[in-house]
Amino acid sequence: MDLAISRWIVQTFGESKVFAEIAKIFSFIGSKWIIIGLLILLLFFKRTRKLGIYSIIAVAIAFAINDFILKIIIARDRPFIADPSLSQIANLVGYKLDDGYSMPSGHSVVSMAFAIMCIIHSRKIGIPAVIVAVLVGISRICLCVHYLTDVLAGFAFGAAVAVAVHFSLNAIIKAWKKRQWKKKGGVTENPQQ
Repeated sequence: MDLAISRWIVQTFGESKVFAEIAKIFSFIGSKWIIIGLLILLLFFKRTRKLGIYSIIAVAIAFAINDFILKIIIARDRPFIADPSLSQIANLVGYKLDDGYSMPSGHSVVSMAFAIMCIIHSRKIGIPAVIVAVLVGISRICLCVHYLTDVLAGFAFGAAVAVAVHFSLNAIIKAWKKRQWKKKGGVTENPQQ
């Protein structure tokens, strides 16, 4: 199925420089450096500081596990790399495809981890963030850089890490506040606040 989708994309859009450039733009938006830039920007505003801190932790953990652990565990051939016809769209935008393995898409992992953290903290920015993350994943398929299954795995992994980080940090903060409240004698302030 993965190869069939890649072949259909190339046969349908393989001559379109416009299609390739649009895919490249969305792929660029999902790169780790753009996400890091957005996260740093969030830290400068009081209203988004908590989201920024939570997102930095989620994205860092997701990226590290994906690139340094899953890369070793998951190792399957990507036969479309060896097929010159499937490099056509990537060549239009000057992409160099690396040989070797297939793994959850890093772009999909970090963009979805950030998007899910956004939707947990604010639906207003979360829904557009999820839409952009999905478009980032689609762009990776359209450039024949990743399989559909790599992108779906990236989405699932990024979302799972974001949810786990959110609940873990909230539990740690709640436990710390309760401890501080007990240290003060348990009378001056409510630990739930």
